[in-house]
Amino acid sequence: MRPAMKPTRQLGRHQLGQHHLRQGATRRSVAPVEAPVDRWLNLLVSVSVVTALIVGGVALIVTLLFH
Repeated sequence: MRPAMKPTRQLGRHQLGQHHLRQGATRRSVAPVEAPVDRWLNLLVSVSVVTALIVGGVALIVTLLFH
């Protein structure tokens, strides 16, 4: 009968092979470089959202104050 083996987590680092020593998050691939069009679209969307929030906030204040 074979002796019982310790689970991998209980073995010391010196008893494991190199492939078992890596821990932590999986490496991400490098993000693709944004095209100039993407930057302009991001800026356009950001300006549109900020404008909509300002207009909505002003409309809410006007409605609450003068109604």
